[in-house]
Amino acid sequence: MNHLLKSQPERITHLVIVYQQLIRRTERAMLVMNQLEQRQKELREQLEAVKRQCDELQVKIDAEKARQKIG
Repeated sequence: MNHLLKSQPERITHLVIVYQQLIRRTERAMLVMNQLEQRQKELREQLEAVKRQCDELQVKIDAEKARQKIG
């Protein structure tokens, strides 16, 4: 048990360092998560735009087919 060989101040210093590392890792993870959420939002907006374009194109195709049947 390595921690038993260290003095109390050394253990505290080690724990503080580990704690600070965890805070930095958590902050980086939160930043990445926020970036991913923003990207997901952008991609959903793009998907909705593509869906609207597909719907508009389908309406035009249906109208053209109807016009050809009449003509």
